[in-house]
Amino acid sequence: MSRVIGAALAMTLLASPVLCGERVDLTKPASATGVVEVGNVSGSITIVGWAREEVHVQGVLGRGTERLEFEAGPLRTVVRVVLPRNCRSCEGSDLTIKVPAASALEVNVVSADITVRDMTGTCALKSVNGDILVTGSTSQVDARAISGEVEVRVARAPVRAKSVSGDVVIDGVEGSVEGSSVSGSIRVKGTAISRADLAATSGSIRLEASVLPGARIEAKSVSGDITLVLPRGTVADFEVTTFSGGIRNDFGPAATRVSQYTSERELTFSTGSGGARIVLKSFSGNVALQKR
Repeated sequence: MSRVIGAALAMTLLASPVLCGERVDLTKPASATGVVEVGNVSGSITIVGWAREEVHVQGVLGRGTERLEFEAGPLRTVVRVVLPRNCRSCEGSDLTIKVPAASALEVNVVSADITVRDMTGTCALKSVNGDILVTGSTSQVDARAISGEVEVRVARAPVRAKSVSGDVVIDGVEGSVEGSSVSGSIRVKGTAISRADLAATSGSIRLEASVLPGARIEAKSVSGDITLVLPRGTVADFEVTTFSGGIRNDFGPAATRVSQYTSERELTFSTGSGGARIVLKSFSGNVALQKR
């Protein structure tokens, strides 16, 4: 009987929530190019790429945490902070996770910040209430936050970055870029852009980049300014409209009013054939085409 009671007590202790901050320091083998899935409710997650074929988890589990799920397979590794159901007083967990640099990251958090650096694989990152920061040489980034800022500073990679109530900053993009924010600004710098789709509701948009022949560039804002900075020799067809703002054009003709009965202004012109197609639209903001 005592053995049964002892075994039951041991199982109870293993399943009991963490009463105070518990430190973790765990390592498991992982594929050099596998998927690493990370989940956390609150706190912070820092992902660092390294050359080893291992995943190393280090940090502190918040009070009330049920357990840390850490499973490594030949193709997928899972690191997830598990909380008891209906936990009302659980504290946040702060983890630093080192993963093979070429891994494909899938990170989902609720009220936590995400930081990623030194990765060369793809990154898919989602936060409900937290900031996202990505730096390094990732091959592709998809970062989305509801209430938080999104900052992506990478070397020559396609990027998708979105926030509902935060600023979006993208630096180093190449190829395609997609950025949107409802109540924040969007700032993008890049080279050799083939497609850009930028949209803001109450914030400004600034794109500074070179564009490829045949590229499609589109930026729309409801109540913010739009600024497009391009190399002097850019070849493109331009279509610019604003309902109640002004239009500045360093590349050619001035804008004209649509009619004498409205404040709407439009500008349509071309700097050569076979270039990019650029469409800029703002309802109540100014639009500027600037030479770099």
